[in-house]
Amino acid sequence: MSKAGAAKAAPKPSVFAGQLITILISVDTNTILANPGVDPSQVIFMTDNNSGGGSTGQGTDELNTACHLGDSIQWRITAQNQQTPVEFLAFRNSNGVVFGFNPPAGGPNLYQAEAVTQGQETYQILILINGTQTYSWDPYVTCS
Repeated sequence: MSKAGAAKAAPKPSVFAGQLITILISVDTNTILANPGVDPSQVIFMTDNNSGGGSTGQGTDELNTACHLGDSIQWRITAQNQQTPVEFLAFRNSNGVVFGFNPPAGGPNLYQAEAVTQGQETYQILILINGTQTYSWDPYVTCS
């Protein structure tokens, strides 16, 4: 078959389209308990498995997770010292509607949501440390 008659291969879909993106959150609980007003940039460290897909801010409190419509995003949390209890209390929408009217939901150490709208969303994560201290910060998700 000549080159002119060869069929073109269909473009491959994104590696993460309709896939699971996992965000790991490490919290410096010792510092927060000693100084509850500490800036999140000093005590929150977020990474996801999509840096090759466009996520930015890896290792910071300002992670901007890149995703596509239909992707599931899952958050897991742990204390840096692996001893102090830390758990999710809530996720709140600060600005944007990537998750639509279905905000992330879950339990103490795992939350999950699906990207249903394109755009950027700022969301707030509220956590509880050692059963006594609340703490929050505002990362991002960008859906294309």
